[in-house]
Amino acid sequence: MEKDGNGSKDVIPIITKERYCKIKVDEIEFIEQIESMLHIMTIEHQEYIFRGKIEDIVPIISGKSFYRVMKKLVVNFDNVQNMGKSTMNFVSGITYGIGRNNFLKARRAYKNYLYGYPPFLGREERHGSNVAETFEYQGGEEDMEEE
Repeated sequence: MEKDGNGSKDVIPIITKERYCKIKVDEIEFIEQIESMLHIMTIEHQEYIFRGKIEDIVPIISGKSFYRVMKKLVVNFDNVQNMGKSTMNFVSGITYGIGRNNFLKARRAYKNYLYGYPPFLGREERHGSNVAETFEYQGGEEDMEEE
């Protein structure tokens, strides 16, 4: 796994014709796959586009606060400000609309994620655990709808 210069943060290296850089994983708001391209949006409102698949970066984001909302969309719950009626609002100010079924699953997972913080720490939700499932434990792609 890649580390930044001081060896303390996970990063995703990006190499394209126009740009060579590293993206700190904790600064990612969401990752979206559009056809054969990955679009990564950060908290600084920077968008990085490069050829790849979500599966290519699973080893880097596994075990963190990432949640696969749809087959081609992964969000970082650490950078979700709030969830509205059918939207996710991110720290950068970006609002992302999600279809009803996927939104309901994501809202439930976000609620469980929030139960991992005080004053809820250690308190169980009525219908499940007190933390959101990490990215590596999400259901198969056949469970998700594509929008």
